[in-house]
Amino acid sequence: MHAVAALNTIMGRWGLKASSEWNISGEPCSGFASDATDWDHQRNINPFIKCVCSYDNNTVCHITRLRLHELNVIGHIPSELQNLTYLVDLDMNYNYLTGAIPSFIGKFTGMLYLGLGFNALSVPLPRNLGTLAIFSH
Repeated sequence: MHAVAALNTIMGRWGLKASSEWNISGEPCSGFASDATDWDHQRNINPFIKCVCSYDNNTVCHITRLRLHELNVIGHIPSELQNLTYLVDLDMNYNYLTGAIPSFIGKFTGMLYLGLGFNALSVPLPRNLGTLAIFSH
C-alpha cells in the first residue's frame, strides 16, 4: 500500500491524474501495468507504470517502472519516490524539476535507467549515485 500512497501523493502534488489504467485505490499493478503492454512502444500512456508480479511465488507485485515524462511538472523530486523501492526504470525527463537530486535515488540499487534530463536540477550529484548499475542523463 505504500506504493499506492506514494503515487497518489505525487500525482496530487503535481495536479496530475493517474492513467485510467491504474487502480489507485487498491492494487495499481493491474491492467496495462502488469500485462504484456509494451512500455517502450506505448509513449502515449503517460504517466505510466509497469509492475513485476513474480515476487513471493507470484503472489506479490511491485512497481518497477515509472514514466512521468514531459508532463510540465514543477518542483523538487518528490520524497515519496523512495517508497517505490523496486524501481529499475524512472523517466522524469523534460519537466521543470528543480533543486538537488535527492540522495535516496542512490538507494535504488536495482536501477537500470534514470532519466532526469532536460530539467533544472542543481549540482553536485549525490555521491551515492555511483552505486547505481547504470546512470544516464
